[in-house]
Amino acid sequence: MTLMAHALDALNLTGALVGPEAPLGGSSAPVHRISGADGRVFALRVRPPQQALAIVREASNARLAAELGVGPRVVGVHCGPKVACLLTEWVAGSSLVACLVKEPQRITVWARAAGKFQAAMHDAGRGHPGLGQLDVGWARPHSAAEVHRLQQLPPCDVATLVHLDFHPMNLVVTGDATMAAVDWVNAGVGDRRLDVARTVACMALDGPTQGPFGFWIPAFVATFVQGYEESVGALSDMAPFVRWAAEATLRDVRPKRSPEQVARMEAVARRWDESAAWPPDGASNA
Repeated sequence: MTLMAHALDALNLTGALVGPEAPLGGSSAPVHRISGADGRVFALRVRPPQQALAIVREASNARLAAELGVGPRVVGVHCGPKVACLLTEWVAGSSLVACLVKEPQRITVWARAAGKFQAAMHDAGRGHPGLGQLDVGWARPHSAAEVHRLQQLPPCDVATLVHLDFHPMNLVVTGDATMAAVDWVNAGVGDRRLDVARTVACMALDGPTQGPFGFWIPAFVATFVQGYEESVGALSDMAPFVRWAAEATLRDVRPKRSPEQVARMEAVARRWDESAAWPPDGASNA
């Protein structure tokens, strides 16, 4: 049996229909659209059993996100010897990527809405007792360079729920400018500036590798930051967070991108090392 078949069996979804469209989400653990026999629609994340801890962490984060009203409800979790999987409600709407492709003239509308949504998420998650630590998940330092970047960060501004993969492929537009976030595996408690800087790094560094993103980067980054700061006020001392986000993002994407793409991203990151501009200078010519 395949991992998908084991997951459907474990979650009592035998006979459910796997959506004909390509799986959504990241390449390492895509999210599939599942239609149950009763007509309900779900999102199913499937991983091999040795990645069960990632499923457990994502499920915990997703439950908190749903409680705060910023993510879908968790329906089921299974971690066994054959498969690890997470079932959530399907968020009705279109991905922000699809909205940008369909209506690129509205990029500033979508980007500002994304900034305001992230600000609202951070406000809702302040001081929540269910928040988990970042040092056991994706954000834990993987190299001496990342440790150094973390040591350069100033004292925490606002500790809150941070998503750390908050970009157009993980945002669903559920209304005219209303959104929900999916893919909570990287999340935990941390300084809100980590999250904002990571979003900028995702877009400015890796965005140009994602088809039409290259044309949208300057407007998206600038307007996203404007939307965030319109909600909470100007962010201070962002340069160290941008440098950390660049290091962590490069570590994340190096195995997935071509040498030429990595070289371009590293060149942008080097410019960020030499500048304290916010948004970072490299974002305008990525």
